[in-house]
Amino acid sequence: MLTPEPELGVPDAHLGIAFPNPLDPPSGCTFHPRCVHAMPLCSRTAPRPIPRAAGGHVECRLYEQAQADRAA
Repeated sequence: MLTPEPELGVPDAHLGIAFPNPLDPPSGCTFHPRCVHAMPLCSRTAPRPIPRAAGGHVECRLYEQAQADRAA
């Protein structure tokens, strides 16, 4: 969450320090270089888009796994 109080600084969003080159995106999931939960598979293949009931979609294996766990 961002804060309107400059003296508090910018909060750590836990995205790491790696930002992909938009002209040469990384293989697999484009977020894997800066995701603290990235798995080896994330660097090899991109996750499939999963529609959300609230609209839009999610592309993350962790969301995929959580949805499967809820359905079980």
